[in-house]
Amino acid sequence: MEKLLDIKEPLQPDQYSSDFQIIYDDWLNINKNIKTILECTEESMFFIDAKLNIELQYSKSLEKAFNQKKLSNQSFLSLLEDRIPNSVIKDTQEYIELMFKDELDTEIINELNPC
Repeated sequence: MEKLLDIKEPLQPDQYSSDFQIIYDDWLNINKNIKTILECTEESMFFIDAKLNIELQYSKSLEKAFNQKKLSNQSFLSLLEDRIPNSVIKDTQEYIELMFKDELDTEIINELNPC
Protein backbone atom coordinates (compact mmCIF):
# COMPACT_ATOMS: atom_id res chain seq x y z
CA MET A 1 0.00 0.00 0.00
CA GLU A 2 1.30 3.43 -0.83
CA LYS A 3 2.25 5.82 1.90
CA LEU A 4 -0.79 7.92 2.68
CA LEU A 5 0.79 11.12 3.89
CA ASP A 6 4.38 12.21 3.56
CA ILE A 7 4.33 15.63 5.17
CA LYS A 8 7.60 17.49 4.96
CA GLU A 9 6.07 20.92 4.63
CA PRO A 10 2.86 22.31 6.08
CA LEU A 11 -0.14 21.38 3.96
CA GLN A 12 -2.05 24.02 2.09
CA PRO A 13 -5.81 24.12 2.71
CA ASP A 14 -6.63 22.66 -0.71
CA GLN A 15 -4.34 19.69 0.00
CA TYR A 16 -6.39 18.56 3.00
CA SER A 17 -9.33 17.54 0.87
CA SER A 18 -7.29 15.35 -1.46
CA ASP A 19 -5.33 13.78 1.41
CA PHE A 20 -8.50 12.96 3.32
CA GLN A 21 -10.02 11.53 0.15
CA ILE A 22 -7.01 9.21 -0.24
CA ILE A 23 -7.36 8.05 3.36
CA TYR A 24 -11.10 7.55 2.96
CA ASP A 25 -10.68 5.62 -0.30
CA ASP A 26 -8.09 3.36 1.32
CA TRP A 27 -10.39 2.79 4.28
CA LEU A 28 -13.27 1.85 1.96
CA ASN A 29 -11.04 -0.54 0.04
CA ILE A 30 -9.79 -2.23 3.21
CA ASN A 31 -13.34 -2.66 4.52
CA LYS A 32 -14.49 -4.07 1.20
CA ASN A 33 -11.66 -6.61 1.30
CA ILE A 34 -12.46 -7.59 4.88
CA LYS A 35 -16.14 -8.03 4.01
CA THR A 36 -15.25 -10.23 1.03
CA ILE A 37 -12.96 -12.42 3.12
CA LEU A 38 -15.54 -12.84 5.87
CA GLU A 39 -18.31 -13.63 3.39
CA CYS A 40 -16.25 -16.25 1.57
CA THR A 41 -14.69 -18.13 4.46
CA GLU A 42 -16.09 -21.26 6.02
CA GLU A 43 -14.10 -20.55 9.19
CA SER A 44 -15.42 -18.70 12.22
CA MET A 45 -13.50 -15.46 11.92
CA PHE A 46 -14.08 -12.28 13.89
CA PHE A 47 -12.47 -9.17 15.27
CA ILE A 48 -12.40 -8.48 18.97
CA ASP A 49 -11.88 -5.22 20.84
CA ALA A 50 -9.82 -4.57 23.96
CA LYS A 51 -12.89 -5.25 26.14
CA LEU A 52 -13.09 -8.72 24.49
CA ASN A 53 -16.32 -7.89 22.68
CA ILE A 54 -16.92 -9.13 19.15
CA GLU A 55 -16.76 -6.25 16.71
CA LEU A 56 -19.18 -5.49 13.88
CA GLN A 57 -17.49 -7.58 11.22
CA TYR A 58 -17.46 -11.36 11.59
CA SER A 59 -18.07 -14.40 9.39
CA LYS A 60 -21.50 -15.99 9.16
CA SER A 61 -20.03 -19.31 10.29
CA LEU A 62 -19.42 -17.71 13.70
CA GLU A 63 -23.19 -17.43 14.10
CA LYS A 64 -23.46 -21.12 13.28
CA ALA A 65 -20.70 -22.01 15.76
CA PHE A 66 -22.49 -20.24 18.61
CA ASN A 67 -25.98 -20.98 17.27
CA GLN A 68 -26.82 -17.33 17.69
CA LYS A 69 -27.35 -14.27 15.47
CA LYS A 70 -26.25 -10.68 16.02
CA LEU A 71 -22.97 -11.38 17.79
CA SER A 72 -21.46 -7.91 17.41
CA ASN A 73 -20.80 -6.08 20.67
CA GLN A 74 -21.30 -9.27 22.68
CA SER A 75 -18.70 -10.50 25.11
CA PHE A 76 -16.66 -13.26 23.51
CA LEU A 77 -16.03 -14.80 26.92
CA SER A 78 -19.73 -14.91 27.81
CA LEU A 79 -20.36 -16.81 24.57
CA LEU A 80 -17.86 -19.43 25.73
CA GLU A 81 -19.62 -19.96 29.06
CA ASP A 82 -21.35 -23.33 29.40
CA ARG A 83 -19.42 -24.53 26.35
CA ILE A 84 -15.92 -24.97 27.74
CA PRO A 85 -14.44 -25.27 31.25
CA ASN A 86 -14.04 -22.06 33.26
CA SER A 87 -10.30 -22.67 33.54
CA VAL A 88 -10.01 -22.56 29.74
CA ILE A 89 -12.10 -19.38 29.61
CA LYS A 90 -9.79 -17.77 32.18
CA ASP A 91 -6.67 -18.81 30.21
CA THR A 92 -8.26 -17.51 27.02
CA GLN A 93 -9.07 -14.17 28.65
CA GLU A 94 -5.53 -13.76 29.98
CA TYR A 95 -4.00 -14.63 26.62
CA ILE A 96 -6.24 -12.33 24.58
CA GLU A 97 -5.64 -9.46 27.01
CA LEU A 98 -1.90 -9.90 26.40
CA MET A 99 -2.45 -9.21 22.71
CA PHE A 100 -3.66 -5.71 23.57
CA LYS A 101 -0.56 -4.81 25.56
CA ASP A 102 1.59 -2.55 23.40
CA GLU A 103 4.75 -3.37 25.32
CA LEU A 104 4.66 -7.05 24.27
CA ASP A 105 5.81 -8.10 20.82
CA THR A 106 4.32 -10.89 18.72
CA GLU A 107 7.13 -13.33 19.48
CA ILE A 108 6.55 -13.13 23.23
CA ILE A 109 2.79 -13.49 22.81
CA ASN A 110 3.28 -16.55 20.61
CA GLU A 111 5.54 -18.15 23.24
CA LEU A 112 2.83 -17.63 25.85
CA ASN A 113 0.07 -19.11 23.69
CA PRO A 114 -1.71 -21.72 25.83
CA CYS A 115 -2.62 -23.89 22.82
